[in-house]
Amino acid sequence: MKTEKNLFFCFTVLSLVVFCIVLGCDAGNGGDISNTGSNTGNDESTTVTFTITNVSDWTNAVNAIKNGGNDKTYTLTVNRTVSVPGTTNVKEADSSTFTFGGTTGILVTLKGTGTLTLSTTGALICMWGRTEDSEASGKLIIDGPALQGISGNNYSLVRTYYAGLELKSGRITGNRNQDDGGGIYVQRGDFIMSGGEISNNTVLEDSGYGYGGGVYVQNGDFIMTAGTISGNTADRGGGVYVYDYSFIMSGGEIKGNTATYGNGGGVYVGYGDFTMSDGEISNNNTGKSSSYGGGGGIFLDYSNFTMTGGTISANTSGAGGGVYVNGHSGYSFIMSGGEIKANTAAASLAYSASANGGGVCIVDFGSLHKTGGIIYGYTIGDENSNKVIDNTNAFYPNRGAAVFKESFHSWNPHKFRETTLGEDDNLDTTADTGW
Repeated sequence: MKTEKNLFFCFTVLSLVVFCIVLGCDAGNGGDISNTGSNTGNDESTTVTFTITNVSDWTNAVNAIKNGGNDKTYTLTVNRTVSVPGTTNVKEADSSTFTFGGTTGILVTLKGTGTLTLSTTGALICMWGRTEDSEASGKLIIDGPALQGISGNNYSLVRTYYAGLELKSGRITGNRNQDDGGGIYVQRGDFIMSGGEISNNTVLEDSGYGYGGGVYVQNGDFIMTAGTISGNTADRGGGVYVYDYSFIMSGGEIKGNTATYGNGGGVYVGYGDFTMSDGEISNNNTGKSSSYGGGGGIFLDYSNFTMTGGTISANTSGAGGGVYVNGHSGYSFIMSGGEIKANTAAASLAYSASANGGGVCIVDFGSLHKTGGIIYGYTIGDENSNKVIDNTNAFYPNRGAAVFKESFHSWNPHKFRETTLGEDDNLDTTADTGW
């Protein structure tokens, strides 16, 4: 009888062991790491989840992701404030030392209602996704938690190389960088902002060429459908800097940002295209321009701007309070909808003695093609008026309250429009003759 009981006990234990092996039981994870079984397209077909309650949890998660291989999916949940160290190895040659290592094709999602805050200098998150064919792969999604930088930092708070980034909700805030990208830096990948906030980040470079206080995107598209970019500061491109690809804005707000050296208080687009169909760019400003330039709301350099909707309002600069189109042949501002109103070109911020273009300033070989929308001129008492003011803050006539077409060539004299350009007014400026 005793022998039969022993045999039954052994058989039961063996059955339980086999059962656990089949189901993939893990008796040692303490509930902090689990496999949820979602398909990621790899052989293991699992999503690994981590709960971050302290710096040790963060370190363990980072190391697990670094050593987890390519083409995996991870979710990190943060529901309390956790201080974590930054990484100072943020160059392409050091990809193996990035936050999530040199893995490719991974998807990492940050969720929860807590805050990850930097305890040391460095990037809080630096992600690499370059494949052997030099293609972008992998993605970081921020959906909930706040990422808090430090004012004495010299690195972007979030950096991605050859990987996509999406901000759905949460905040990227309070960081300082001496290089490009105070809050977010994306190179060779796309950035999608469908919610959340990027605020109070700073880029101040010693020579005055620090770009993108809130957002810096190079060789990738920035697609903004919602959310707020506010209170950021940079030498140029206070809120947003996009270089060599496209900025597509269909919603959200870019407001209260500053470019201290005079170009693009809200947005700076260089060698790319900017399309605005909705949203608001407002209350941005530039410092005194160090050279010819401006654009309290938007500065365009070797770039096209298409506006079909949205509002550009209450921005201030020395030239082009709302929009400044730098003068390069073949580049233009095409407007068929939306409003440009209550912007100011102020002589105190102008590079030369006088300010130009309260609403829009088109320089040299740039052009404006307007078939719809409204660019307001100056009317006393009208809060929607675009205006140009002198050093005493008095209205400055004949400097293009609505639009100023500026030229540095004697054969192409200045042209300006003071009055409101309404829905039915067609306006066309050319590189050679003004309008």
